[in-house]
Amino acid sequence: MLSKLSTDLGLDRGTVATYEPWIETTFLVHRVPAWSRKITARTVRRPKLHVGDTGLAAALIGKDPNALARPTDTSVGPLVESFVVAELAKQLTWSETEAGLHHLRDADGLEVDAVLERPTCR
Repeated sequence: MLSKLSTDLGLDRGTVATYEPWIETTFLVHRVPAWSRKITARTVRRPKLHVGDTGLAAALIGKDPNALARPTDTSVGPLVESFVVAELAKQLTWSETEAGLHHLRDADGLEVDAVLERPTCR
């Protein structure tokens, strides 16, 4: 996660690792932990970072409304995914139903973007 981000930004991995807690604290990104119940050893247990403001993210990568209206644009899926995760995270702060927000990715790369788990289900 940090290696790819540091490569994309052209920064040293150590620098990015130092900044990551700060950008999380300021709600620019949201860390979603991996979900696991030890069902299989093939589960990859790394957290996933989502951008908190997808409008800002789109602007930073140079995507205008016309680009985002094209279903073939490769940035649409990740931006929609991050938008949904951010909305779920916000709503979990006030919801009467307590739940944890996670993601699931197996060793083959198959992924569930959002897993909501109630404490009583553990």
